[in-house]
Amino acid sequence: MNSPIVAEFLLTASEPTGRGGFSEGAQMDGDNSWRTLFENWPKTFSKVGVLITTFGDTVPFNDFKVNEGILLVQRERPDTIGARKMMVSFTAIVALKLVDVEGLEIYEVMGFRS
Repeated sequence: MNSPIVAEFLLTASEPTGRGGFSEGAQMDGDNSWRTLFENWPKTFSKVGVLITTFGDTVPFNDFKVNEGILLVQRERPDTIGARKMMVSFTAIVALKLVDVEGLEIYEVMGFRS
């Protein structure tokens, strides 16, 4: 059976987002860069991914909302205690995994470059 190759993109707290992105020469420096990334999420991108937190949690989500300091994510399936939603501080986000079959060029709108 043929299945599409799934690419996993990992943004870490120490990698630069690149010039021309959300802010000139920005670093993924805790809450400001993560908040900017989620607040400026392209409307054409699905709101699906996996958060990695400072607590060591891996949190798959299929939708999210933002406020000043907190990201609210919704899970497709409940976790082990039955929770479908999770609120996490932007400072508690270590990485974001994006599962997508598209090429890297679609992320140029987010400021990523070669």
